Amino acid sequence: MSKPIIFGRDEVLAILDGRKTQTRRIVTEKCVDCRYGFIGDELWVKETWWKVDFSPIKLFYDADLTDGERKIARRDELTKVSPLFLSKKDSRITLKITDIRLQNLQDITDEDAKAEGCLESEYVGNIDGSPCYTFSFEILWTSIYGIDNPKAWDSNPLVWAISFERIKP
Repeated sequence: MSKPIIFGRDEVLAILDGRKTQTRRIVTEKCVDCRYGFIGDELWVKETWWKVDFSPIKLFYDADLTDGERKIARRDELTKVSPLFLSKKDSRITLKITDIRLQNLQDITDEDAKAEGCLESEYVGNIDGSPCYTFSFEILWTSIYGIDNPKAWDSNPLVWAISFERIKP
């Protein structure tokens, strides 16, 4: 089975770079099964893209463009399009689910936060002197879910922790 999953620009870059092999999604339904699928299922990634009308290449992926190229695209009146509207045939990333588990958000380990594509925190370290990744993950989570919910992290929601591997085309 193949289902869509949306990722932001930084997450797409981390997947392409091989740093991101996990994602966490809030449990929104009361059923036992994860709506993203089961171990062995595939996910096709929906990402932000730019519509191009005057080129043989009809779309550019936002994650591939530099900040300067984005400014040029806006000036040339290209259309930035939500990942919601990326079709399966235009998706360039396919992931295979290797593990799914339920956990509370704040139960994430440093190892898992690193697998989420997060980098070592510049500001916070662990008591034992090892690098801290969970603080970077908290910042990432808040940037995604905290816009309309300032307690997005503090509420410690139940999440699906989904591990995956990228399937090379």
